[in-house]
Amino acid sequence: MEYYTYLGKRVFCKRWNKEIPLSVKYILTSNPDNPYEARFAYAKCPLAENCKIKPSDQEGEFKYLICTHSDECKLLRDFEPITDVREGHC
Repeated sequence: MEYYTYLGKRVFCKRWNKEIPLSVKYILTSNPDNPYEARFAYAKCPLAENCKIKPSDQEGEFKYLICTHSDECKLLRDFEPITDVREGHC
């Protein structure tokens, strides 16, 4: 069984000239020397997620903002491959 956690990170999106909150998934590595060690799995951006849902279902300050460039977005990949989740940052 895999255990995981989500961390948040705010980044500045030049495309929209806005600060955007990313949700970042880390999977715990089961390292016996450090039970808080986790590896980066993926990051989600609310603007990229808006592409997948109807405008009427979008929420908050990012409603109607979309990004179709998430496949090439460096902000979604600029994370440490391994981190200690106790530190609370990505």
